[in-house]
Amino acid sequence: MFDFQIMEEGFLDTLGAIGDGLDKIIIVGGWCPYLYAKYLWRKEIPNIPTTTDMDIGVLETGSLGFEQTVYEKLLAAGLAVERIYDEEPFPIEFVYKKKEFEMKVEFITSFLTTDDTLNRFWAVLWLVTALRPSRFCSRILPR
Repeated sequence: MFDFQIMEEGFLDTLGAIGDGLDKIIIVGGWCPYLYAKYLWRKEIPNIPTTTDMDIGVLETGSLGFEQTVYEKLLAAGLAVERIYDEEPFPIEFVYKKKEFEMKVEFITSFLTTDDTLNRFWAVLWLVTALRPSRFCSRILPR
């Protein structure tokens, strides 16, 4: 069993590390019911389902410049970087670790996401989990 307080802290710490890039992402997946209940509806729902990973949809940023990429920000915040496949150096994924708790942070993009977005905002996103077809869902992100 996991400590939900540590899990939520990891979720919020990860978002905090993204900082000025928050308006360029969308939270998707299993965290949505919890976030709606707690922060929008302000309603306590016992045992509301959630997941132990974090799925982040990436919006198109085009040629906007950023002082630090999300990759650099998450590294600076102390998130671990782990290889997905032992025998291959890439792709990697970020993992929030605290005590015995670990939460994977996965990025979801469209195959139409421009190189400007991948390079200026996310840096080496192609090395991260973002482009794994099994995690891609074009209905999630706006065109």
